[in-house]
Amino acid sequence: MTTLNKPRVIKSIKALSLTKKLRLCAELNVYIAGNAAGSLEKLATQCGITVALASDLMAYMHDELKCPIGYSEERQTYYYTRPGRLFIGFQPEAE
Repeated sequence: MTTLNKPRVIKSIKALSLTKKLRLCAELNVYIAGNAAGSLEKLATQCGITVALASDLMAYMHDELKCPIGYSEERQTYYYTRPGRLFIGFQPEAE
């Protein structure tokens, strides 16, 4: 995870390679799944990206990766609306 609070230079999701996009989605997932996402601004700061890029990545996760992301106005945080986990990578079959 990124420990710097400075936004990364990349400001647009269109400028990201697929690998970078998925790595950032995995990073966002850590905060969402851990109930530590907070607002979009907080999430962007935690991941060291711009708010606009965080918003684009959240939309990508919801629309393309089918992550059931919700937002609680009461708790002011993003969360998954159904149990599950985001998995990106290769998982070999059991032998």
